[in-house]
Amino acid sequence: MAASGVTRCLIEIALASNAPSGLKSQALNTLTPILSSSVPNQTLLSTASLSPLIAVHADEEHPNGGFVRIPPRPAIVALVSTIVEGDSVSGGRGLRGRAAGVNMFESFVTGNDDARIGILSSLIAQPADDPNTEPPQSAGSIILSGLLDLPHPGAHFDPYRPLFACLLLAHLVRNSEHAKKLARETILPMGDGESAIQDDEDKVSLVQLVVGNLMIAAREHTECVNRSAKEGRMAGSTEEDDWTRVMVGYLVLLCTWLWDSPKTVKEFLSESANLQVVSWRVWIYDMS
Repeated sequence: MAASGVTRCLIEIALASNAPSGLKSQALNTLTPILSSSVPNQTLLSTASLSPLIAVHADEEHPNGGFVRIPPRPAIVALVSTIVEGDSVSGGRGLRGRAAGVNMFESFVTGNDDARIGILSSLIAQPADDPNTEPPQSAGSIILSGLLDLPHPGAHFDPYRPLFACLLLAHLVRNSEHAKKLARETILPMGDGESAIQDDEDKVSLVQLVVGNLMIAAREHTECVNRSAKEGRMAGSTEEDDWTRVMVGYLVLLCTWLWDSPKTVKEFLSESANLQVVSWRVWIYDMS
């Protein structure tokens, strides 16, 4: 498949074309077994560069709208972006394609330690050479961006963004203590300016940030339930379901990360409130 060019063709259709979303999903599904335990095909995906077509609305630069090619980017970045951000051709959500992308990603990183380490090492984006430009996106930075994404007042919120980002990170750390260690040692500065980077008290681990976002999602979910009850509406509103999806993503990630990893468990238990929020969620679902 790799030598004949079939793999490259499928990658182009799935990640760089304006093909219908159904065809893209089928291409992703076809690539999943091709990549499984196949070093030549995994290497091809790791080294491939694509210039994806993206849909644009009509504006001064593109009066008729349509599609434009973005500058070349690594194929794995295009794959992760399609999963976390959604396919612009299908209007963003494209859940079937995003789910197929997760399966392909799992096939790519399973047994591929070099790929795991490379993506985990890029969670924190490296600064750009020009301080006036944004650093280039990496597969890891896209995952981290989706992982920590929560709605801002007045802004559109895609609950599948943190959900799929959690699934990707869960695949990266599954059954690998070394991968769990790399993720565990990812420290993010909180605040602005150099002082936030230099002061250890202003830094927080990725484990704690995930748990913190789980707490926020649980609080928002509870407020949705209470609001529905107060207004006499049936349970199971769209907003309530959205927060459930976000919580499921964080819980799947934490279960995978904590499994058979004593040091991650120790990091998790370093904050007593962490165990309380998880126990509380289990009790709530058990009662329901």
